[in-house]
Order: sequence, then structure tokens, then C-alpha cells
Amino acid sequence: MGFFQDFVEFYKKKYAELSKQAQKPETDSKPEEKHEPQVMETVSPLSEPEIAEWAEQLETRTTYTPIERDAIERYIEEAFGHVARTYYDADDTDMRVDIAVTEPTDERRYYTLLTIGMGAHRMQVPKALEERNAAFAELSVCLPPDWDFARDSWPFHLLKTTARFPFQNHDMLGVGNAYHGAVTKGSGFAGAFVIPAATQNQVSTRLMLPGGKIVNYYLLLPLLEDEWKYIIERRDAASFWEHYTERIGSIVVDPGRESCVDDTETEEEDEWSI
Repeated sequence: MGFFQDFVEFYKKKYAELSKQAQKPETDSKPEEKHEPQVMETVSPLSEPEIAEWAEQLETRTTYTPIERDAIERYIEEAFGHVARTYYDADDTDMRVDIAVTEPTDERRYYTLLTIGMGAHRMQVPKALEERNAAFAELSVCLPPDWDFARDSWPFHLLKTTARFPFQNHDMLGVGNAYHGAVTKGSGFAGAFVIPAATQNQVSTRLMLPGGKIVNYYLLLPLLEDEWKYIIERRDAASFWEHYTERIGSIVVDPGRESCVDDTETEEEDEWSI
């Protein structure tokens, strides 16, 4: 909950000081994360000078290096399960976002879709969050075991659109964020809310790549329209999360679910966006 609260507090300050473009680091030091990043063991064929040159180019590349890609694929297998198939990005954009799919098992009774590519790019985060290694991320979404991929492909659009949002808008993405309009029409949802990814066997949601870069894995929870309004009007992601855990309590997408907030708890929609 500490990582979640840090993001929530940051955005509360952001709303209160709209004229400011970035937040100053807090003067009081915060405790370090309780969990350790997941370090993937790799064998590099490069010499030390080649590694140094490669490390300097990490910030400007548009895709992962083969070594990084291998580390990510092995991390997904460990943290989310066996990858049954990967959908390679054919979009003609500067940002390649592939989608890996893990299938339901007896232990994890749902599909998990994960982006591969977003974390090759650095998001524009305030110094306070950059120091907490929040500049790189990948996304996921969980679908029920009877999901019809041929009929309902909108989760792929949700992942790709949300993954590109921070870079197209010079913004950031993190726990406690909400996004509007990232889901295709006909899905019944209006946006998505970001929480830490659901890993198996207590594997960390933070992956340290060869070279030291840390990639954060997040989960997208599709939002209904009134849930989006609730978050925006109240500027209170933590309160929404309490409602969601009490009334829904599932990370698996349910297109037929009811809203976790009451109509009386929302007001007229304004022009805010997170």
C-alpha cells in the first residue's frame, strides 16, 4: 500500500497546484521499498567497453535490446505464467508494443495480457518519483477463462493505447492513475484505473533489467463512466479503490459488472483528466 499511497499523494498535490508543471521532492525522506527488485540472471557476450556504450544508448532506443527482451520474457514466465502466444505489433508507429498472453491454470483461473515494449521508453516523471524508479513501466490486464478473443479484442486496444499515452502527451503513468477514453466503443467501459500487477508466488512487480533499469509492472482495471466521474470529481483515487475492493474485489475483467460507486456519489462531469 505504501507505493500506492505515494502516487495518490502526488496527484492530490498535482490537482491542488495546477499552475505548477512538476512537483518538488518532499523534504522528509521516505523509507525504501520493502521488496527487492527481481533481478534476472543473464550472460552477456559483450565486453565491458561495449556494455558501457550500450548502456549510454538505453534512454534513446525505441525497443528493448535482445538481452533485455530475453530477461523480460523469462520474468513474465516466472511472474505470470507460461506465455502461450505473443501478438507482435504491426502498427506503423515509433513505439512498438507487443502483447504476450498467459493462459488460465488451476492456480490462476484467468488470462493475463501483458505489454512488451512500453518500458523501453522513459516516462516524464517528477524527480521525487524518478528517485523511486518509477520512470519505466509495462501494463497488464486479466480476462476470464471463457473470454472470446475473436469477438472482444478491445483489451488489446486498451493496453496499446494506454501504453502510448504517456509518451504522446508528455505525461506519466503509475499506481492510482485513471485514464478516460482508452477503451474502444462497445466494451461498456470508459477508461482504466492503474494498480500494481498481479504476480504469482509473490514475485516482485518490479524487474531490474541488465544495465540496472527497473521496469514496473502495472494492472489496468477497466472503469465504468460513473466510476471515472467519481475519481475525477473527488480527486480521490484512494477512496475509489476502497469502494472497488469492498464491492467488486476482483482483478478479472467482468463486462457485466455493476458500478462500485453510487449515482449519488458523483456529480456532473467536468473537463478534468488524469
